[in-house]
Amino acid sequence: MVINYSNCSNTILFANFYSYSTSDCSGESIGFGYSLKVDECLGAFQPFQQVDDNFWKVEFDKESNSIITTRYSEWNFNCNGSSDTQQFIINNNECSTMPNFTVIETGTLSGMGDIWYTRASISIGKPEYTSGSLISVREYYNDNSRGNCDINNFQTAVTYSQDLTLKVEDTNESETWFCKNNQALENLCDYNGKNCQIFDNTVACDPSKQSGNQNWYCTTP
Repeated sequence: MVINYSNCSNTILFANFYSYSTSDCSGESIGFGYSLKVDECLGAFQPFQQVDDNFWKVEFDKESNSIITTRYSEWNFNCNGSSDTQQFIINNNECSTMPNFTVIETGTLSGMGDIWYTRASISIGKPEYTSGSLISVREYYNDNSRGNCDINNFQTAVTYSQDLTLKVEDTNESETWFCKNNQALENLCDYNGKNCQIFDNTVACDPSKQSGNQNWYCTTP
């Protein structure tokens, strides 16, 4: 289906990055996927805590049909200037190297090599997630929208493929994300793979909780 973006000036656009381990984006999408609201300076959407938070801005060039993703330093809250930046340009709906939203310095991600690939696309009105596979989705909304997580307040989302495992080489700690009984769960093991504990990450926007501007749930898009 061909989508006409020429009349989308007043419509909310989202850039969706589906993750693949293959350079031609063949096979099943695995790993961390990302959806970002276009034309906003965004941060704090990392899939786990052991990484630095840079700020990102995604723009869509309708004439060239390309998705322009720029990374700014973690102190550049407004995504201003051109210093200390890194830019990625991906043609809409084409396979390319994944922007380095997440950098794993001392660990490995199950099923993924050192280079991650993405088929990036633009969607209108709402974000889109990898279709046909069971995933857990963590959505972030504007900090001021606690308890009011409608699409106008949406900022970013991270998706986790089923049974995705991060292993930290130095300590042999691991995190595994999976869905069971419609719950978004995480199995955290420390001290050389011992002392494992399962956490239920399932949450819906609730102004009374610290995570009041987040949704975390399981779905098969």
